[in-house]
Amino acid sequence: MTTTNKIDLYLANNLEELNKRADDNPSIQKAKSSSCAQITHVIETAWAEAKKAELINDEERAYVLYMRLFACFTALKQAKDIAHNQSSVQYYQKGAFLWWEKADQLSASLKA
Repeated sequence: MTTTNKIDLYLANNLEELNKRADDNPSIQKAKSSSCAQITHVIETAWAEAKKAELINDEERAYVLYMRLFACFTALKQAKDIAHNQSSVQYYQKGAFLWWEKADQLSASLKA
């Protein structure tokens, strides 16, 4: 983590609102009916954005992005062409554990 101060809250007033923002994203809704390749593209983009948000201490945005990543991973496991892409699930399974841990840490920090 960098030494700069945390960014003040600006997306929501509480975790419930942040979770709603994570779930109501159009890319998540689209991912639920997409192919593995499309979902992995969304995952890679969101993962890069989450890392950037963490670097600038934007915990709120990082939390939302990590929750979206977890939702995308769930969609990936249920994708229609998953039988041919098991390696994608195995690759992102480690990431999903990391995303969940980071979201949990950020959740605790945001509550404080």
